[in-house]
Amino acid sequence: MRLSVIAHPVVRHAPLHRVLVPAARLRNLWVRPPEPITGMAAVTGSRADLVRLGALVRLAATSRHSALFIPARDNVPPEELWRMGHARPADLLVVRRDVGLRPSDWPGVRRALRRSTARPARVDEVFTEPDVALDVHGRDPIFHKRRWA
Repeated sequence: MRLSVIAHPVVRHAPLHRVLVPAARLRNLWVRPPEPITGMAAVTGSRADLVRLGALVRLAATSRHSALFIPARDNVPPEELWRMGHARPADLLVVRRDVGLRPSDWPGVRRALRRSTARPARVDEVFTEPDVALDVHGRDPIFHKRRWA
Protein backbone atom coordinates (compact mmCIF):
# COMPACT_ATOMS: atom_id res chain seq x y z
CA MET A 1 0.00 0.00 0.00
CA ARG A 2 1.37 3.39 -0.95
CA LEU A 3 0.29 6.29 1.19
CA SER A 4 0.72 9.91 0.31
CA VAL A 5 0.78 12.57 2.98
CA ILE A 6 1.12 16.32 3.04
CA ALA A 7 3.93 17.42 5.35
CA HIS A 8 3.40 20.79 7.04
CA PRO A 9 6.57 22.17 8.68
CA VAL A 10 6.25 23.37 12.27
CA VAL A 11 8.55 26.23 13.25
CA ARG A 12 7.87 27.32 16.81
CA HIS A 13 7.54 24.00 18.61
CA ALA A 14 11.06 22.58 19.07
CA PRO A 15 10.59 18.79 19.26
CA LEU A 16 7.77 18.77 16.70
CA HIS A 17 9.14 19.30 13.18
CA ARG A 18 6.17 18.47 10.98
CA VAL A 19 2.48 17.66 10.98
CA LEU A 20 1.38 15.01 8.50
CA VAL A 21 -2.06 15.09 6.91
CA PRO A 22 -3.22 12.31 4.55
CA ALA A 23 -3.28 13.54 0.95
CA ALA A 24 -6.41 11.52 0.20
CA ARG A 25 -9.13 12.16 2.75
CA LEU A 26 -10.37 9.23 4.75
CA ARG A 27 -13.98 9.95 3.80
CA ASN A 28 -15.59 6.96 5.51
CA LEU A 29 -13.87 7.52 8.87
CA TRP A 30 -15.30 9.56 11.71
CA VAL A 31 -14.50 10.05 15.38
CA ARG A 32 -17.13 10.08 18.08
CA PRO A 33 -15.84 12.24 20.95
CA PRO A 34 -15.62 10.85 24.50
CA GLU A 35 -18.94 10.34 26.26
CA PRO A 36 -19.31 12.52 29.35
CA ILE A 37 -20.27 9.62 31.66
CA THR A 38 -18.15 6.71 30.42
CA GLY A 39 -15.29 8.67 28.84
CA MET A 40 -15.25 6.29 25.85
CA ALA A 41 -14.58 7.54 22.34
CA ALA A 42 -15.02 5.63 19.10
CA VAL A 43 -13.33 5.64 15.71
CA THR A 44 -15.67 4.25 13.06
CA GLY A 45 -14.94 3.71 9.41
CA SER A 46 -14.78 1.44 6.43
CA ARG A 47 -12.26 -1.38 6.32
CA ALA A 48 -10.08 0.40 3.75
CA ASP A 49 -9.97 3.63 5.77
CA LEU A 50 -9.20 1.77 9.00
CA VAL A 51 -6.30 -0.05 7.30
CA ARG A 52 -4.94 3.30 6.07
CA LEU A 53 -5.41 4.75 9.53
CA GLY A 54 -3.43 1.86 11.02
CA ALA A 55 -0.52 2.48 8.66
CA LEU A 56 -0.59 6.22 9.41
CA VAL A 57 -0.71 5.61 13.17
CA ARG A 58 2.31 3.29 12.80
CA LEU A 59 4.09 6.10 10.98
CA ALA A 60 3.28 8.60 13.76
CA ALA A 61 4.35 6.10 16.44
CA THR A 62 7.78 5.54 14.92
CA SER A 63 8.60 9.10 13.87
CA ARG A 64 10.04 11.12 16.73
CA HIS A 65 9.37 14.53 15.22
CA SER A 66 6.01 14.08 13.49
CA ALA A 67 2.38 14.37 14.44
CA LEU A 68 -0.50 12.94 12.44
CA PHE A 69 -3.64 15.02 11.95
CA ILE A 70 -6.74 13.45 10.43
CA PRO A 71 -9.57 15.89 9.70
CA ALA A 72 -12.62 13.70 10.30
CA ARG A 73 -15.08 16.29 11.60
CA ASP A 74 -16.97 16.66 8.30
CA ASN A 75 -17.19 12.92 7.56
CA VAL A 76 -20.02 11.99 9.94
CA PRO A 77 -23.05 10.73 8.02
CA PRO A 78 -26.33 12.46 8.88
CA GLU A 79 -27.89 9.25 10.23
CA GLU A 80 -25.10 9.00 12.83
CA LEU A 81 -25.47 12.55 14.13
CA TRP A 82 -28.51 11.67 16.24
CA ARG A 83 -26.46 9.05 18.14
CA MET A 84 -23.96 11.69 19.18
CA GLY A 85 -26.62 13.78 20.85
CA HIS A 86 -25.12 17.06 22.04
CA ALA A 87 -21.52 16.02 21.31
CA ARG A 88 -19.83 17.54 18.29
CA PRO A 89 -17.83 15.42 15.83
CA ALA A 90 -14.08 15.54 16.39
CA ASP A 91 -10.84 15.39 14.42
CA LEU A 92 -8.07 12.94 15.27
CA LEU A 93 -4.55 13.90 16.35
CA VAL A 94 -1.88 11.24 16.97
CA VAL A 95 1.34 12.36 18.66
CA ARG A 96 4.02 10.49 20.58
CA ARG A 97 4.20 11.41 24.24
CA ASP A 98 7.91 12.29 24.08
CA VAL A 99 7.22 15.03 21.50
CA GLY A 100 5.87 17.11 24.37
CA LEU A 101 2.94 18.68 22.54
CA ARG A 102 0.55 19.94 25.19
CA PRO A 103 -3.16 20.19 24.38
CA SER A 104 -2.98 23.95 24.89
CA ASP A 105 -0.27 24.21 22.18
CA TRP A 106 -2.32 22.47 19.48
CA PRO A 107 -4.60 25.40 18.50
CA GLY A 108 -1.54 27.54 17.75
CA VAL A 109 0.11 24.76 15.74
CA ARG A 110 -3.13 24.21 13.82
CA ARG A 111 -3.42 27.92 12.99
CA ALA A 112 0.17 27.86 11.72
CA LEU A 113 -0.68 24.91 9.42
CA ARG A 114 -2.99 27.10 7.40
CA ARG A 115 -0.17 29.56 6.68
CA SER A 116 2.62 27.02 6.16
CA THR A 117 4.12 25.93 2.87
CA ALA A 118 3.11 22.29 2.75
CA ARG A 119 4.76 19.81 0.47
CA PRO A 120 3.43 16.45 -0.72
CA ALA A 121 5.45 13.44 0.39
CA ARG A 122 5.22 9.69 0.14
CA VAL A 123 5.38 7.65 3.31
CA ASP A 124 8.79 6.20 2.48
CA GLU A 125 10.26 9.75 2.25
CA VAL A 126 8.95 10.67 5.68
CA PHE A 127 9.81 7.29 7.15
CA THR A 128 13.59 7.70 7.21
CA GLU A 129 14.47 8.05 10.89
CA PRO A 130 17.05 5.58 12.20
CA ASP A 131 15.06 4.55 15.30
CA VAL A 132 12.67 2.40 13.23
CA ALA A 133 13.18 -1.33 13.77
CA LEU A 134 14.23 -3.08 10.57
CA ASP A 135 14.32 -6.72 9.68
CA VAL A 136 17.58 -8.55 8.96
CA HIS A 137 17.63 -7.53 5.31
CA GLY A 138 17.46 -3.79 6.03
CA ARG A 139 13.81 -3.46 5.06
CA ASP A 140 11.00 -1.91 6.98
CA PRO A 141 8.68 -4.77 7.97
CA ILE A 142 5.53 -2.70 7.40
CA PHE A 143 6.24 -1.10 4.03
CA HIS A 144 8.67 -3.75 2.70
CA LYS A 145 11.04 -1.24 1.17
CA ARG A 146 14.80 -1.09 1.38
CA ARG A 147 15.72 1.98 3.36
CA TRP A 148 19.31 2.26 2.21
CA ALA A 149 20.81 0.58 -0.78
